Amino acid sequence: MDQLVQLTDTDEIQLVPCAIVGAGKSSVSISTAAYGSLRDLVQISPLSTSTLLDDQDQYPLFGRTIPSDDGTAEPLLELLASWGANHTAIMHSN
Repeated sequence: MDQLVQLTDTDEIQLVPCAIVGAGKSSVSISTAAYGSLRDLVQISPLSTSTLLDDQDQYPLFGRTIPSDDGTAEPLLELLASWGANHTAIMHSN
């Protein structure tokens, strides 16, 4: 974040980034997407899946190349149902 702030607070136009290739962790992408929106910087993330980043009002310039957590859960449930699974358990470790 410090480096991003330094790059965008310069008067040297050629050094100012025009986009951010996002972080892998959603928590980092949330911070950089919020800051990027203030500086009109598009952010594309290949790995951040948090549904918090789906809020286009808060993160209007954020995009991803992978589905959000909601986008992966529904197809998985459909697949399990097609296999005849009656009960499903999801284990989560933070």
